[in-house]
Amino acid sequence: SRTEERPEGFGTEATETANKLALRMLELAKCQVKRGRYFSIENPFASLIWALKAYARFAKEDGIRMVRLHQCMFGSAHKKETRVLTNAPWLVDTICDMEIRPHHHVPLIGLVSDFRSQGGPQSSTPSSPRSIQKAFATAGRRRSAHG
Repeated sequence: SRTEERPEGFGTEATETANKLALRMLELAKCQVKRGRYFSIENPFASLIWALKAYARFAKEDGIRMVRLHQCMFGSAHKKETRVLTNAPWLVDTICDMEIRPHHHVPLIGLVSDFRSQGGPQSSTPSSPRSIQKAFATAGRRRSAHG
């Protein structure tokens, strides 16, 4: 378990494993930056990963920024507020606007299934919809094609 005061957790095997994974992701992001490439790390907006000292330090470096998005803007049935740590200039805040795209938010509580697709649930956990990944990749390709 973790708290805002101790985002690194209390030394349980589960939090130690999760911390190693989070720090490995951060090291890979730093490698991308050193090579002049782009990266993005996505996690729920309120995730305590953002409070880890290494992440807070890295987020303050030149060219690194935090993007805020709501997953409903990418086709999710859930609003699910999300942060993306990135150096990719084409990734921008994408916030829910009911006036532009009226829609309904399905409450996100615990594990969920999305039965909107044919053939059963798309996911048994509240993960990012594939359309977010496609939107990021399309924007990156557009940027590459135009210089």
